[in-house]
Amino acid sequence: MWENFREKTNTIVLQHVPFKKVRNTQEKSPWMTRLTRRMIKKRNKAWNIYRQFSSTRNFNRYKSLRNRVCKRIKQDKSDYQRNLIEKFKGHPKLFYGYMRNATTVKSKVPNIAQPDDTFTKDNGEAASVLCDYFCSTFVHEADYDSIGIPQDNEFNLSVTRDDVLKSLSKLRPDKSPAPDNMKPLFLRETAQKIAEPLTLFFQRSVKDGIVPDDWKRANITPIHKKGLKCQAENYRPISLTSCVCQILESIIKVQMTAYLDNKKVISDRQHSFVSGRSCLTNLLEVFEDWTKSLDKGYGIEVIYLDFKKAFDTVPHQRLLQKLQLFGFGGHLLRWIESFLTGRTMRVVVNGASSSWMRVLSGVPQGSVLGLLLFLLFVNDLPDWIKTNIRIFADDTKIWTRITSVKDSEGLQSDLDSLSCSCTLIRRNAK
Repeated sequence: MWENFREKTNTIVLQHVPFKKVRNTQEKSPWMTRLTRRMIKKRNKAWNIYRQFSSTRNFNRYKSLRNRVCKRIKQDKSDYQRNLIEKFKGHPKLFYGYMRNATTVKSKVPNIAQPDDTFTKDNGEAASVLCDYFCSTFVHEADYDSIGIPQDNEFNLSVTRDDVLKSLSKLRPDKSPAPDNMKPLFLRETAQKIAEPLTLFFQRSVKDGIVPDDWKRANITPIHKKGLKCQAENYRPISLTSCVCQILESIIKVQMTAYLDNKKVISDRQHSFVSGRSCLTNLLEVFEDWTKSLDKGYGIEVIYLDFKKAFDTVPHQRLLQKLQLFGFGGHLLRWIESFLTGRTMRVVVNGASSSWMRVLSGVPQGSVLGLLLFLLFVNDLPDWIKTNIRIFADDTKIWTRITSVKDSEGLQSDLDSLSCSCTLIRRNAK
């Protein structure tokens, strides 16, 4: 069903959708209006007249036009930036794109250090080195086998045409196509026509618990995090996955989130991508507790933790077992199992790509469902802590008020508990 839909859709695009190269004539000064450009031409013409016929009258005319143009340009630029700020609300990609264009030094992946202490010579070698490093971070689940998925579950998933149509309307037209070459702009513009076949296909995919191989293939974009740009370990892999799969993921995520909110499953100490919580609420709660302790004259000990390659090292079998405990089973859990296993990826650097490699663990960063699955995997992390803890995705901090030596010992005990928890996970997935 998927292959037929993909082939016919791509054929329609090639035969009937016109491609046009858009020339941006305002690249250097996109804020200028048409009226301002006409005034600039008049100013230039007045300057040429003054050069040919030098007189006080011609100079004063040029000077007046010059001052009006300068004032007009400043006003246009101010209006342009004010309108941009309004557009940035809810569109972070637009903001970061503007900032990238505004910087004089463009950030690109440089030559990457190889294991033999040499450096890559082209983009293809850099992509291969980065791909090898990303693969080296995976954990291996020995003798992995499909888990015994119960047919009875508390959560019931339904996929309707209205759900599909709503998700199609939210597709960003500027999003790059994944390896399946499905164009988001085409899908959004033809939403009314393709909503029905996609609904039937999604329902069959969930019912059979099968995810097409195209949906498991991802182009990886390496994003620099910190440190030297020539070191592969300083990059984060962001997956560009099928936008059609993301439509179904968004439907599943909405219903899973509503179920979890109703059951109050997500820990109230997790502030990442949870309704009503954010990085700001995380900081406000922490600072409130800290200032109360300091006002009473007590000291505070804080430990900041960052789990290395947290998203890439999530063991699939352990994750699926936790999902069972939350009430997810049957067709949905079988679909998620298919979604996580058998994935492949390749790293793309400036148009050059590495070879395809198997993904053995982790949740894909850049997918719609990946973050929710990760939050559920680390949801029991606060249960290991007796003092205070706040989490934002994988960024964790634990702290305690210091009134005696026992308080410091309690914080050390919590740190040992976290270490024990991570060791247990590693022991079951090496």
